Amino acid sequence: MQEADLVVVNGAGYEGWLEDVSLPTSRLVDSTAQARDRLIAIVSTETHSHGLEGEHEHTGTAFTTWLDPTVLIAQARAVGEAFEREWPEHAALFADRLAALVADHEHLRSDMAALRGELHEKNQRIRHLDAQVLEANQRRQDVGKHIDELIAQIDQLDAQFESKEEL
Repeated sequence: MQEADLVVVNGAGYEGWLEDVSLPTSRLVDSTAQARDRLIAIVSTETHSHGLEGEHEHTGTAFTTWLDPTVLIAQARAVGEAFEREWPEHAALFADRLAALVADHEHLRSDMAALRGELHEKNQRIRHLDAQVLEANQRRQDVGKHIDELIAQIDQLDAQFESKEEL
């Protein structure tokens, strides 16, 4: 690692090993430095143990920083800028690849927005159908109660008729 031109770190606090190495900060790239406010804090965890270590909990920041598309783009930009500084002769290539990633990201965001809209529309239709089913079930229950009342009345009339025949 001492001979690496650049060392790229996630920046979410999982690089405990950084305290044990001597690296010039000029070669260290914190990929989330510009997106720190968007990292997901782990605030509530369960205590557990691994072997002989004893009870502990994992707190800090979610390591899956790239799952937030805005953090992913910030990380890609940070890495791209560092690469361009380190290897300026390849700056155009890095810029092109970053532009392609950003374009893909925008395309995915657009697709996700469309899917979200479709999901919302389908969800509305399902809720409408659910309401219709509930209403139909309520009507069936009402009809069932009415039939039960009619049967009770018929039973009562039968009983009255039988008692009159016995006289």
